[in-house]
Amino acid sequence: MAGIGSHDFWVMRDDGGHIIAVTSPAAAAGTGRPVPIGTNASRFSLQVWHYAHDAEYAQAQGVAPTAMSYVRDDQDSRVVLQAPREEILAAGNLRWMPQRR
Repeated sequence: MAGIGSHDFWVMRDDGGHIIAVTSPAAAAGTGRPVPIGTNASRFSLQVWHYAHDAEYAQAQGVAPTAMSYVRDDQDSRVVLQAPREEILAAGNLRWMPQRR
């Protein structure tokens, strides 16, 4: 199965191209952790996972920074928004900020 399936995810980068955060949909098992593939609707659900890579951004979100990512430099990508960091991360701005439960 490796290399056959894929999905889109959002990557926020700084001006130098470094990853600030990644938001990605993935299957989840009953453990509350992402799994590579979910093949049974009664055992798996689709959830959105948010991974903060940048230490400052992670601290502002109240989470620990992580290097967890499926982002590779050879993947197709498109810039959908280019704006100052302050605009993208402005309070109440739903362009990027994950909804807290």
